[in-house]
Amino acid sequence: MSQQTALPFAPRVHGEAPYRPSPRQTEVGDALTRQAEALLRAPGGLTTLVLHGPEGAGKTRLLFELFGARPELPVEVLDVAEVGPMDLFAEINRSAAVRQVLVLEARIAPQRWYREAENVPPDLLSRLHASPQFHLDRPGADALFAVLCADLSLHGHKLNDAEARMVADRLPRHFGAPRAFCRALDRAGRQPSRRALLNWALERVHVAPKD
Repeated sequence: MSQQTALPFAPRVHGEAPYRPSPRQTEVGDALTRQAEALLRAPGGLTTLVLHGPEGAGKTRLLFELFGARPELPVEVLDVAEVGPMDLFAEINRSAAVRQVLVLEARIAPQRWYREAENVPPDLLSRLHASPQFHLDRPGADALFAVLCADLSLHGHKLNDAEARMVADRLPRHFGAPRAFCRALDRAGRQPSRRALLNWALERVHVAPKD
């Protein structure tokens, strides 16, 4: 098998500005990379990892940054929402057989997958339980502030520190929100005051359905 990395897609949100991971993303990313390398060095056994967290936590962007530029690592990323239990079981076994790391990306922990599904392979849950799991939560105000400042600079908008902090505090906890705010500012017309301008843009923040 050729050594290659298979990623689902390039993230569509907060991808314009240079990537600035939060401390938690850095921590999880380092652990994921170490674990992936350890699995590939092992002579046998499972090669599955799980990364779960709510929408907007930055899972897809993190995986893209970790493995998208490392073709020497045979890694496949699979969105669990797109496969059924039989297909997932087969993919876990296939990845172990060819010594390819399979990263399962999901919004909820494996214990909650397929609770109401039929024809779940008996060994699937045990394989998932044996797979190392990593969790990302929604970003906090400090993480959004860092991304917001980068996106504001990219779009040519200038906010003072107090204004940027106010916006970050009011944004949805989603890494796509700063970019959506900047795009709203791009199309904002004349407003009666600067505060009105910021409020107008905040009211029009819509985030993409992916990380």
